[in-house]
Amino acid sequence: MEQQENTIDLSTFVKVLLVNLKWIILVTAITTAAAVCYASFFITEMYSASAKLYVENKQSSSEALNINDINAAQKLANTCAILFKSEHVMQKAIDDLQISYSVGQLQDMVSVSAINNTEIMQITATTANPILSADLVNHLLSVCSDEFERVIESGTMKIVDYASVNTSPVSPSIPKYGVLGFLFGFIVSYGIFVLIEMLDVKVKPEDDLFMMYNVPVFAEILNFDFDIEIKEKNSGGKGK
Repeated sequence: MEQQENTIDLSTFVKVLLVNLKWIILVTAITTAAAVCYASFFITEMYSASAKLYVENKQSSSEALNINDINAAQKLANTCAILFKSEHVMQKAIDDLQISYSVGQLQDMVSVSAINNTEIMQITATTANPILSADLVNHLLSVCSDEFERVIESGTMKIVDYASVNTSPVSPSIPKYGVLGFLFGFIVSYGIFVLIEMLDVKVKPEDDLFMMYNVPVFAEILNFDFDIEIKEKNSGGKGK
């Protein structure tokens, strides 16, 4: 008779979870704690500071603002983003603030983008020092105000909000690392126990025989040696 393919159903998954629950909980707790500790003690905290500015097209077609003026201002905003991260502006910030970063490193720390495709720009600096982040943004605002009007004669830049010191770190996110550690520990530990169960070819309950060979079980052969040992112990070792 052909051997049936060994399958694993939902009840087996539940059984694996319940039987090995304490080990799964232990492993999950360890990985969660390890992830939180790693984020808390081994990852440098980063702080962000942001400022907003308004980019205006000086060459308006009329006193009333129209769609062409808005489109022109949005294009100026995109140009402004490139100007803020230019090598000349970055190097001037390094020299004036006397910070030990390269131009490339500073460019990675600064982001400039238009808010919801409007003429309002937001410039953000993220460093390991909250004071440096605010000083860097405000310094870039002062440098780029004059630089913007010098390079782009058709536009002007007005500062809406200056950057302020934010002492709350933006990264790392301790809860996020805790959740990742929890999921990693649970999935890996549970997956290992499921894999062990699937690779186990031993026949345990009689239902396994029916699943493997599709043959019902009519009788069981007892362990005679074990039964004899029990009887000898009960009779004090006399006879069988």
